[in-house]
Amino acid sequence: MREIEAALAADINVGLFPRSDTESIGSSRVKLMRGTSRAIMDLGVAQGDRLGVKELTRLIGGKAATSPRGRILVAVPRISALMSLPCRLNEHLELMRRNRQELERINQQFDLAAMSSNSGLVLEEVCRDANRVLDKIQEEARHHGHDQQRHRRLQVERNYAAMSRVLDGVLEDEEEVRVVTMEFALSSPVRPATAPEYDFLLTEVVRNRVRFLDCLRSSQAISNALSGYVWHVSYDIEVGPFIRVYFLLKAGGLGAHEKFVARASQLWRRLTQGSGMRRAGAHHFNPLVRVAQGVVSKASGKRVSEMKKAFWYEAVKEQDFRISLPKGQRAFGMSAQKSAASDVKTYRAKSLMWVQSLSGMEFMRPGSVVCNLYGANRMVEGAALSEGGRSSPIIHDGVANSFAMKIDEGLMAKDKGFAGGCG
Repeated sequence: MREIEAALAADINVGLFPRSDTESIGSSRVKLMRGTSRAIMDLGVAQGDRLGVKELTRLIGGKAATSPRGRILVAVPRISALMSLPCRLNEHLELMRRNRQELERINQQFDLAAMSSNSGLVLEEVCRDANRVLDKIQEEARHHGHDQQRHRRLQVERNYAAMSRVLDGVLEDEEEVRVVTMEFALSSPVRPATAPEYDFLLTEVVRNRVRFLDCLRSSQAISNALSGYVWHVSYDIEVGPFIRVYFLLKAGGLGAHEKFVARASQLWRRLTQGSGMRRAGAHHFNPLVRVAQGVVSKASGKRVSEMKKAFWYEAVKEQDFRISLPKGQRAFGMSAQKSAASDVKTYRAKSLMWVQSLSGMEFMRPGSVVCNLYGANRMVEGAALSEGGRSSPIIHDGVANSFAMKIDEGLMAKDKGFAGGCG
């Protein structure tokens, strides 16, 4: 649990810009989230617990809150900053968020009571209002919180299992891969980003993520070096929305992984027209991401475990701090799994032979696209790729390899909405 908290503190605090604070802002925020969540959990099981004038008087005197209700009231002004972020928090804090306005109003009354000469009467009113709102939170925590928590745990397990299958499938084929983690974002003139600016940044990050991964798959030099990947869209208070990609690189391919990083960085900058930022390096500020990087061998149970621990963190993080995305958008994605990739390789080889055997002929079948066999050098827009590649356009043998890459994109791409345009 401490490893998860340390990783979350690093992620929500610094994004692409590490700090050198003794205790990071992210660390204090994670402690606040954990403490407030615990108070709401305690409130859900408390019996006959009421907030009284005596405890409020102690709080005014600087004493620590002892009851769950007192701890929640004290946390309101500090937790409000987190609740204003475009992120879904854990289920207990979401209960608090739904009653946020009333709690903030009560907290203001409490502050006024501390300065009032007639504080006794004001505190009685604060107690009545606070207990009324906290009764609602208590009722929801008792009857609805468990269902939501169970649903989120199932989501975590599903996401983790899918990411693990990608790694297992790659290691089954390659025996050994090099894990390189890169993060991608867009520069914001204001930090933290304002609400309208956040919407723009998120739209552009999601759009460019689709184009970026599509271009990686379309580049023969890069795709030859890449065995698989897992991506996760997340949020950082300083940067805004950013994407973390775990690249699983083959031992061969481009050779040194630095070349892959350089080419991926150039591609991101080009797609974002120079406004893109990226981070890559072995000395990552997130401890779980840092340990996961490097060579992972199928024979090394320890290295596989470290890699999967990073995947587990990415999945668990969604419970506590999930970026708000438009309906239909996903926070996770990954390359095709081994079985699908093997089918594509087989079909790709057959397609190349089939297309080349038709060189010099003009042919049409339902669902296919006829290209000019005399000098055609590009796919006709609107070419349809049927499921399984059973219906294929007829093209000149000079563009057979380009066509095969289009088949790869159509069959292997899990990311919907190909935007095209790698330059």
